[in-house]
Amino acid sequence: MILVVGAGGLGGPIHAALTAAGHAVRVLEGDASLPGALRRFFGPAAENGGPSGIVLNLAHGTRGGAGATHVPALLDLAGIAYTGPGPLGQAVTVDRVAARSLLAQAGLPVPPFWRMARPRSEARGLRYPALVHPRHEPGVKPWIVADRRQLRRAVRRIGRRHAQEAFVEERVTGRHIRVALVGNAPVECLPLVELDAKRRARICPARLDLSLEERVREHAVRAFHACGCRDYARVDVCVTDAGEPLVIDVVTLGILARGGSFALAGAEAGYSFSRLLCRIVEEAQRRHVADEPVRAFHPRPRADAAPPTPAPSPIELAGTAARE
Repeated sequence: MILVVGAGGLGGPIHAALTAAGHAVRVLEGDASLPGALRRFFGPAAENGGPSGIVLNLAHGTRGGAGATHVPALLDLAGIAYTGPGPLGQAVTVDRVAARSLLAQAGLPVPPFWRMARPRSEARGLRYPALVHPRHEPGVKPWIVADRRQLRRAVRRIGRRHAQEAFVEERVTGRHIRVALVGNAPVECLPLVELDAKRRARICPARLDLSLEERVREHAVRAFHACGCRDYARVDVCVTDAGEPLVIDVVTLGILARGGSFALAGAEAGYSFSRLLCRIVEEAQRRHVADEPVRAFHPRPRADAAPPTPAPSPIELAGTAARE
């Protein structure tokens, strides 16, 4: 059984593709109804420790800046296998400050960036034009600002609309490459996809010289590990006009559209859409069997269970590296 959670508009094509591959599939939203659905759809783990079913987790969450962590945390608590990063890895990839800080600490080249909690916060050394994003809202189109006045206005809007800090980065120009990755040990780098803004087209495979292509692939795999990704992810890289590849983003949600860059890279590598989804599910199943045996689902906590000791958040640790 594969339970697809939080697919939104992607649910129909994904359901059809997995069903065509012979899987029993259900599609649900990642909301408050999910715990009951887990009890209905999944039984106890198999005797060999393997999952009795698996969740293809595509949920962005519904509340708060850390909403994307809710479903993986619930699945960990339930002992149910699922695709993608765990709660900590998901928290990192949806926090621009944490992700960019971890990338920089891993020695990967990234554009200069700042976090701005207030419109009058300092961004010393910032060169314009600059991009201004909500800190915890992946997929939201950034504001492009040309001066300090526009920057303050954008930071103010983010505070009002999203109730969170702003993430500010210098806008870099060059060739934009998307790198689709599948697997764990090892991680497979699929053919590179270049976004051609002038023609509004995607080119796959991207036409890079061999040395540059290898550097882009190496950066992408290192970024995958630095941000705690598992099973699959997309890493966005900008090759500057000077030929320097900069890691721009690490994305784990919203990348499995049938007509998207990830599927295009998979097709170039010989994967049908159905086979690509199955490959992701198989990677997660192998990982869970080998390293994280699941437990039977317990709907009620034990009365004598001691409360867990909270661990430091990687976001708090990594966020100190960003400049304010």
